[in-house]
Amino acid sequence: MRVIARTLPVLVILWTAHAFAQPRAGIVTIVTGGDTFTLTDDGQRQQRVRLAGIAAPDAATPAGMRSKAELSALVFSRRVAVYGSRIDREGYLVGKVAVTEGNCAG
Repeated sequence: MRVIARTLPVLVILWTAHAFAQPRAGIVTIVTGGDTFTLTDDGQRQQRVRLAGIAAPDAATPAGMRSKAELSALVFSRRVAVYGSRIDREGYLVGKVAVTEGNCAG
């Protein structure tokens, strides 16, 4: 019980910091798969992004090509905000994405 009492405030602080972290914003300049793209921010810095909670088929398969085309239709050349702070083992920022400019086709 003491461990929980000591750990809980730390977990609440970490969760709060994550929940209110500023999103990473920019233009989607490259779509590499059905769940990945490159975001270029206003300072021309690029960040590879992976959509949280999505496991798209491999881009080399017919289903993967369709998945990539669908993601491209939704986000390519659009301004988006990425809400996430975790970097995966391949260097992708993992997060939820919101289109912040223009209409989202689909």
